[in-house]
Amino acid sequence: MSAFPFVDPLYHEPIGRYAHSPEFERVLTDVLPESWSVERSGVWMAARPPWRRYPDQGFKLHVSAVPDDAEEILRRVAMICGETATEFKCAADPRLLGHINSKRASRGSSGKFMTLYPESDHAFEGLAARLAEATAEFDGPYILSDRRVPGSRCVFYRYGGFSRRSRMRPDGTREYLIRGVDGSDLPDRRQPFFALPEGIADPFPPEDAASGSDLRIGDRFEIREALAFSNTGGVYLATDLATGADAVLKEARPHTSSWSMQDGYLDAVGMLEHEHAVLTDLAGTGVTVQPLGMHRAWEHTFLAQSFAPGEPLRSFRGRPEIILTTHMDDPERVGQFCGVFHTVARGLLAAVRAVHEAGYVIGDLSPNNIMVDADTLGVTLIDVESAHRPDDRVATLARGWYTPGFRPLDEAGRRAVTPADDLYAAGMALYSLVMPVQHFFRLHPEAGPRFIDRFVAAGLPEEVRDVIAALARGDAEAAEALLDAWTPTLSVPSYA
Repeated sequence: MSAFPFVDPLYHEPIGRYAHSPEFERVLTDVLPESWSVERSGVWMAARPPWRRYPDQGFKLHVSAVPDDAEEILRRVAMICGETATEFKCAADPRLLGHINSKRASRGSSGKFMTLYPESDHAFEGLAARLAEATAEFDGPYILSDRRVPGSRCVFYRYGGFSRRSRMRPDGTREYLIRGVDGSDLPDRRQPFFALPEGIADPFPPEDAASGSDLRIGDRFEIREALAFSNTGGVYLATDLATGADAVLKEARPHTSSWSMQDGYLDAVGMLEHEHAVLTDLAGTGVTVQPLGMHRAWEHTFLAQSFAPGEPLRSFRGRPEIILTTHMDDPERVGQFCGVFHTVARGLLAAVRAVHEAGYVIGDLSPNNIMVDADTLGVTLIDVESAHRPDDRVATLARGWYTPGFRPLDEAGRRAVTPADDLYAAGMALYSLVMPVQHFFRLHPEAGPRFIDRFVAAGLPEEVRDVIAALARGDAEAAEALLDAWTPTLSVPSYA
């Protein structure tokens, strides 16, 4: 795991250099016997009795937690571990727990606030029952690699290695191992689904079948394929059975990517509900995808929305016809680029202004959520969960919710996201059509104008630079005036 967000804002550092806060360690030292050791190990705080009592592999227990419940769950589980001499580990502090449950966390290991190592299968079953009873009133993120202990919503189990036995793969990475019932080495995979090694029986009866295997959502949308996965859920291409049109389904898993708030906490489901409300408010602008309703399947929530034609700007800018760096000596290619830039800039500026006129700021705008239709060069905004009005619940989170390189460099000390921040992001998104280096500008702010000036010196029209600069300083009117006054010399290329 990279410690980039935790240790230093500029340099990649090992996670061991992160100075954890004391909340969880204090709980452990309060409730565990004095003979136990409590030591930090990377992401984890490891708690051990004075003797080692667990086997090399077997059924292990995991406990998940939401931020507001974590300390109390830790206290109750640690007390049971102390009484039964069960070695365990937990996230070292609340911030690291937040990372474990975050959107970008590994789907095979996410949710594992605590890991317990029972000394035997018999001890496992008794311990599982005690934990389920002790945490009966709590809920937590579903651990995808595991299965729930019967009667619990935050205690899980899987079969795997306790000791870290591994071998080197041909590509230089390590593969963790367990021993099969025949004595052979088997990969100990942390996959986003429950699986037992061959010959190992499940100690509990199977869970009720989840309707998540059904490809039909809300009796209206039939999933055709997965477009993307994250820890909070998938994004799926579907058919709207009511119209026959393509649709997109965004999935939210409860208690993932959760944030503590003054009035409770907000998780992926709450954010998806917020996004639905934003899309509903912006439906008349024509610049975002259209909401098609909210649906539940099993424990998950789905937002259905219209399909946006085209591709994200981050991939559109990689088309051979767009790339400038090796073609600045070709006036036709430069003119072709300018035709594309002019049309996309007009569409993007119009979209951002339409959102602002509806009373919203976008918050997180980048080439990732700007869709460009290759046929028309029309612009559509997607993934607008960060959009908010000043009094929205998510407004308190928006200050830290952005894509690096697409937030003004002088933001320190400001508490609210402003329309000018969105215009800056739009300018940097257009700049990325010229050269996608915006994330470096925080390290070297002078590089922004320097790069674009060199392109202008090599033959790029000044209007490209001036439109970007106007947006970067938050001047939408100046950018629009520049676009109105500029007619690129060559027409937009055809992508048919």
